[in-house]
Amino acid sequence: MDVYVNISYLADALRVNDTSVHEQLEAISRGTTGQEKLNYLPPRNNGRLDDNETTDKSRQLKENYNVKVAILIDSGVWDLYYSRISCVQPTRKIDEAKRKIREAYLHIMNGVNLRYKSIDDPYLSITIIPQRFIFFPSNGQFPHNRSKVIRDKENSYIEAKPYLEDLRDWDHVNGVKILPQFDIAMLFTA
Repeated sequence: MDVYVNISYLADALRVNDTSVHEQLEAISRGTTGQEKLNYLPPRNNGRLDDNETTDKSRQLKENYNVKVAILIDSGVWDLYYSRISCVQPTRKIDEAKRKIREAYLHIMNGVNLRYKSIDDPYLSITIIPQRFIFFPSNGQFPHNRSKVIRDKENSYIEAKPYLEDLRDWDHVNGVKILPQFDIAMLFTA
């Protein structure tokens, strides 16, 4: 087990006479055996803290945030993928469309997760966890009556704000929450 200690943090904490830091140092020294080694990170700025650094013990540990994402696929995306499946059996066609959509959007979510993993912060780690896919294969399952579709020569667009408000209202039908617990919901449309 490697234990990393920032010398500049320890020097400042010892000057403040923070008993919790002293207790942690004793625990580190007790936990270090012949098989384990104690590694020290090099001091920054000659052992002095920057103005924006803190000596709080909360900064010692890396905060891991797992962000649960509900991925909602509306009828536009569904129709696009479903129409490209050449299977004759309807149930198999539905399963294949779901598989293709999951594959494509998990690829996108992996890119988002990798982007968060590239954040170079020794105190923060963010992991994106796709919690659940929710498909709306027909317009009847998810009402978006207030949303106005805007069409130009090549594309159709939908107003985002009323669409998302409809999603919020739909999720609380008769006071019962339909969607699973999540931190972020991402609604994809085409």
